[in-house]
Amino acid sequence: MAWGLKALFTLSNAVRDILGANIARYMLLFIASEFHLLFYISRTLPNTFGLIVAGCEDTMIRLSGYRPLLFWCSAATTFIDSYYWKRYLWPEGEVLWYNTIMNKSSNWGVSPFLWYFYSALPRALLFAYVLSPIGAIADKRIRTIFFPSAIFVLIYSILPHKELRFIIYAFPLLNIAAARGLIFIQRKFNKILPHLGSIFIFGTLLLNASLSSIMLCVSYHNYPGGNAMLELHRHVKEKHGAAQTGVSRFGELESSWNYSKIENLKNADERILKFSHLIIEASDWQDYEATHRQLSVVNGYSGLRINWNLLPYPLIISTEPQLLIIESVKFKKAAENS
Repeated sequence: MAWGLKALFTLSNAVRDILGANIARYMLLFIASEFHLLFYISRTLPNTFGLIVAGCEDTMIRLSGYRPLLFWCSAATTFIDSYYWKRYLWPEGEVLWYNTIMNKSSNWGVSPFLWYFYSALPRALLFAYVLSPIGAIADKRIRTIFFPSAIFVLIYSILPHKELRFIIYAFPLLNIAAARGLIFIQRKFNKILPHLGSIFIFGTLLLNASLSSIMLCVSYHNYPGGNAMLELHRHVKEKHGAAQTGVSRFGELESSWNYSKIENLKNADERILKFSHLIIEASDWQDYEATHRQLSVVNGYSGLRINWNLLPYPLIISTEPQLLIIESVKFKKAAENS
């Protein structure tokens, strides 16, 4: 995360020199009040390493100066993933092969063409999403930042499988445009009433931060797979839904236990019979009911609802059973008889 923050501050210094201190300041305030960008730069993902390079000053001109960083980042991910997966593994290469050469990214789900524009960007940028085109209209310098970013997102929209992290490189640039839009509106409001523009800025950033706080709480409930690993650390077999919601090799804490992340196995598959405990999706329980017993139910995020009787905090984060920790009846009986 330190490298990610350094890249953002390096970018803000370049913005200050070219576009002015106010735009640089409000860009950083927007980023600080948003959830997703800071969340992703704290994760060791290829997208994060790409953002670090993209955010560094004069990157396109002095890219050779950051090649050692790229090499060591790639080496680190290769070493760590190879250790946890128990085989040689270059994660960035496998992702590139799977998504590009084999063209199987749609196996992870598909989204509508405009999903980035009506879902991902509004959630990531919040009020900055509305202000960024205003900045492009108000200042022709911003158009050289705003339109390439929009075109980048548009091109990525062609891919059927979409994830918010795929377009995080556009977030800082769109926040630059939003900062300029914020200044434009501030000046307009100040002509109507002194300090009205400052009130608008404070209110915008406060609402952004408030919505990000809600997203933080939602995110806490959005990874039931990780909670399941903590709740029951025994011989575990994870299914697809668990692997996408927090189950990872980092949760494998006991070297003497036999873990598996093989996906898309059915109850009739003989390989499943080797495992004493499974983490499955709650919707699949009927397939295991005859051979297993439930040990625990793990809830996950299902939506937001409002209860006005709970004012001043009417917003409720709803959860529902998403994963089950189950135990093989056969293994249970064998353990009791031993």
